[in-house]
Amino acid sequence: MASSRTVHPAAILTLALLFAAGGTQADTIIEFDTIAGSFQVQLYDAAAPITVTNFLSHIQDEDYVNSFFHRSIPGFVLQGGGFRADLAANQAVTPLSLRSISGPAIRNEFDSLRSNVRGTIAMAKVGGDPNSATTQFFFNLNDNSENLDEQNGGFTVFGEVIDNGMDVVDRLAGRLQGAPVVEIWNGSTLWTGASGSNPYGEIPFVDYQVGNTLVRDNLAMVYSIDVVGQAQMQSISVARASAGRVAVNPALVPEPATLALLACGALAMLRRTS
Repeated sequence: MASSRTVHPAAILTLALLFAAGGTQADTIIEFDTIAGSFQVQLYDAAAPITVTNFLSHIQDEDYVNSFFHRSIPGFVLQGGGFRADLAANQAVTPLSLRSISGPAIRNEFDSLRSNVRGTIAMAKVGGDPNSATTQFFFNLNDNSENLDEQNGGFTVFGEVIDNGMDVVDRLAGRLQGAPVVEIWNGSTLWTGASGSNPYGEIPFVDYQVGNTLVRDNLAMVYSIDVVGQAQMQSISVARASAGRVAVNPALVPEPATLALLACGALAMLRRTS
């Protein structure tokens, strides 16, 4: 069910001013309200100011309201922030009913102290262009540091899931054992563009049976992302781990508009779809 909470457009600025007045550095806490439940993310306001400011501006503009996760690669990433389905819960989904989310590109802020390990959120971007992130983001489902820290200038990590939030993220990605609510399906019928550029090739669906009418709440919906408070800035503790990394092929080279990756033994694609 969608959240009924309303956040005033000035909430972000007000919280920032309150903490600034007290001389305390703070990180913004945001909450994702999704079809699989809610979870919170602590952003790295001071460590990645350009990226966080960009993300918060899209939250304030309600760009992510009724968006959905359009790519799930088990054991690798769950990606969203690129498309919206402004439909009623049981309204049929068609290619024309989905629309893209867009915004200006920002400068890459990758830092090896903020590595692409499990539980972090990072920006997606165009292959071969480090400074091309706009609205799309992804959650690292595993330690992807040896891969994503080393390609395309590094993928900017700008926050981390807190508390038990990864239970919800894993459920959305179809990974959580004993609580499968999502299945992965080739969404080619949702794409009318050129072959080979289908953004829905790894789209996760919720309680959907092939052959039935696809409705909005069969998508891995993000009903809203809201600012819910701030927390004392913590030391960045997401540096690359020494074990548990995803096996990757270091010889892979990013292709135009695409980053070729090897995750869990299968070739996967992580790209920002324009």
